[in-house]
Amino acid sequence: MSHVMIIGGGFAGLAAAVALAEKGVAVTLFERRPLLGGRAYSVKDSTTGDTLDNGQHLFMGCYHHTLKFLKTIGTDRLLQFQKKMCVDFADSQGKQYRLRCPPLPAPFHLLVGLLRLQTLSFKEKCSMIKMMRKVSKLQEREMETLDQITCHEWLTLSNQTEESIKNFWTPLILATINELPSLSSAKMLAIVLKEALLKNKQDSLMALSTVGLSDLYTGAAQKFVEGRGGKVFTKKGIAKICVQDSAIQKIVLEDGTEQVANFYISAIPPDALLSLIEPEVLQAHPFFEKFKEFKFSPILSINLWFDQPIFKETFAGFIDSPLHWIFNKGAILNGSKNYVSLVISAAYDLKDFNQEKLVTLALQEIHKSFPESKKIILKHSRVLKELRATPSFTVGSEKLRPSSQTPLQNLFLAGDWTATGLPATIEGAVKSGYEAAGKI
Repeated sequence: MSHVMIIGGGFAGLAAAVALAEKGVAVTLFERRPLLGGRAYSVKDSTTGDTLDNGQHLFMGCYHHTLKFLKTIGTDRLLQFQKKMCVDFADSQGKQYRLRCPPLPAPFHLLVGLLRLQTLSFKEKCSMIKMMRKVSKLQEREMETLDQITCHEWLTLSNQTEESIKNFWTPLILATINELPSLSSAKMLAIVLKEALLKNKQDSLMALSTVGLSDLYTGAAQKFVEGRGGKVFTKKGIAKICVQDSAIQKIVLEDGTEQVANFYISAIPPDALLSLIEPEVLQAHPFFEKFKEFKFSPILSINLWFDQPIFKETFAGFIDSPLHWIFNKGAILNGSKNYVSLVISAAYDLKDFNQEKLVTLALQEIHKSFPESKKIILKHSRVLKELRATPSFTVGSEKLRPSSQTPLQNLFLAGDWTATGLPATIEGAVKSGYEAAGKI
């Protein structure tokens, strides 16, 4: 029987491990940190006992690989889907808006929803609908040219006004690509529109996990793998990958022990993988040279506990604010009732702020968008920073993304940074894990 060794215990590594274990393949997974989850995990707050995610994640109906993965490990029931596509927004003047899409076939559900959205003028709505229709017909050759311009440039060329970019497109881009419209590749936005919003109505529905992110998948995936004879180790870092004749001969753990398998999957970031491979091997294989060019974008999560609720909805987007999304965690999880989590994507300007500054900023913005909150008392706060939350897919970045197969005969790659054809999402990570396992 073949033995596969996996380096990294995030969504990509665990998805690969589950896919292989399901086929009866012997799997051993090593994770350097004391907990599984990679860049998508949760921790307990010692003061309140509540579960904190390192960045609130929205799931969507178009996450087909993720839903398959969660169903396989038995946790898909922990996702709560919307019945209809609905997103709330709040501006800095204290006004609330709602994008509500009727139960019509795609893309008409979205087009009618946009016509009803009050943050856009009628002219802006017509221009947006015209752009959506063009996107739905984009061919692969046209998609490739979009990787040469930014989202903002593409939107401007498509007659989107600065107001519509600020009020609609920017929240969408930040939420799905975790990059600024002025930097992110337009191809990534086109993929989001085609796959998530314009393909079919079910794919555009959003879901939230009713448990912490780690509880959604890490333990269940480990149990699934170990229940089929596999092994999952935490606090087991890799010190070196030893290569001979264009194949991995063995890996050496940080404790000095050596491990041998038939095949290997690297499910860690590109720079982490480079640090494990000997320089002469990297020089012999130009395939790895582009790995040095990857950059990452940060996400900040500001968790706040109040004495009273701020708003009733499950989540809402901020318009024209340094804050991007607010999640009513008290309504999502079985924990403290008046607990909210604020998410700031592509937080380059704020990543070096300390907790006090970030909490002060958050309160100022909340008071603008939800004026009634001025009467509410803050009881507790905690900030989580994920400085390398996702790869930054800027203009031209598609050419950097490698396939799952490498020049080393028995090494395969998985991760949201590989050539999945998707932005750096959970779905991209899980898809990459399945693809690497499939190649083996």
